Amino acid sequence: SNKASLKVLSIGTRYETEILYLLSAGFRDIRGLDTFSYSPYIDIGDMHEMPYQDNTFDVIIAGWIIPYSRQPEIVRDEIIRVSKNGSIISLGVSSYTEERYLYIISGKKNEDSPHSNINVESISFKEYLQTVKQFRVLFGKNVNIELFTKNPYITTAHYDSNKDHCIYCFEVKK
Repeated sequence: SNKASLKVLSIGTRYETEILYLLSAGFRDIRGLDTFSYSPYIDIGDMHEMPYQDNTFDVIIAGWIIPYSRQPEIVRDEIIRVSKNGSIISLGVSSYTEERYLYIISGKKNEDSPHSNINVESISFKEYLQTVKQFRVLFGKNVNIELFTKNPYITTAHYDSNKDHCIYCFEVKK
């Protein structure tokens, strides 16, 4: 498919940086959504109640925003609602496994714990979605095929261990 013809939504993109990256990659029909912004490219709104029609977007990017929600099931439902069948969803993930998460929040620091964006204020691991496994459970019935995941314990057909991204990317099944 031609990138310029795809409708893209970037959730939590308060500033235009992500939109500019997408433009430089060849996408042209891009909207951002955040609770506030100065940009005319970013709609003001809530990820729990998106101001878009059903089946609108071909690509949805949600970079490290779902863990901020106390109602991730509503965010999931909204992402699925505004995506088309076969859409590509890319989610930012903070930690690969529960063990890694617990190690990082324990306060031990070494070269193996680079994730400063993990919410260390969490009372329990299950309170915040931080791992690929948790996102798999949340989106499970709507995952047609996994496209990419950075998790040293999991591989998919398109997994590239030479890349170092904390991303869970899949094709939507409605």
